[in-house]
Amino acid sequence: PIWFVIKALPYIIEDQDGSTISLLNSFFANSVALYLLNKEVGLDALMNKWEKETGNSDEIKMRQRIGRMFDTVLINQRMAAEITRIEQLQLSDGSWPWFPGMKGNRYITQIMFCGIGRLYDMHIYDNYSDRLNNMAIPAFKYCDYEMNSDYEKIISQKGNPNDNHITSDILNYLYARTFWNVPVDYKFGKAVYFWQEQAWTYWQDRSPLEKAMLVPIFYRQGEDTVYIKMLRRFDNEAIHSDKDG
Repeated sequence: PIWFVIKALPYIIEDQDGSTISLLNSFFANSVALYLLNKEVGLDALMNKWEKETGNSDEIKMRQRIGRMFDTVLINQRMAAEITRIEQLQLSDGSWPWFPGMKGNRYITQIMFCGIGRLYDMHIYDNYSDRLNNMAIPAFKYCDYEMNSDYEKIISQKGNPNDNHITSDILNYLYARTFWNVPVDYKFGKAVYFWQEQAWTYWQDRSPLEKAMLVPIFYRQGEDTVYIKMLRRFDNEAIHSDKDG
């Protein structure tokens, strides 16, 4: 599987449409590339060999492309430029926009601090940890506030709070938070517990992708009974193949 990762990295780094997400994806891919170079013995020598290969076949061109991407100096240059741009794009309220010049967006912001949290969880961004944490903290506050606002709207409408109120935004919020050991502000504690209960109660109504996101949410919250039940459900619904996995 590591070779699928390596082959995909150049495309992720080069797929730049000017959006905030593409910038984070590129930073993430460069971080993974640097991590692999430091971890996998002999990978740097292999990448150097590929970069210097000659020929015009598609296979050789692919190897040359990958070899150029795994140049340590270039990786560090790209990451330094990318993290500076990510910092510049973050707005004063902690949010990020879809594109430069636009207003902050909750969906984008949750993807951003989820991506940063993945790097934190994988322990592969030591050189930039302080700068990433400094961006994540205000992003947390922004997303906590949005999550709490959703909760307060439900309570103020005086409907039945036990009905199904869970949304994709909330599921993405709960999922992103699983990568961080950051306590929730006490004033938002009731709202977080409400949404956790909603997820526990109505997980079967969500899409397969959202159910998959809920597994680590439940697992990291210690909800053993729920996530084991979910894993069994996935196993029963999966297509099992010795060839394809």
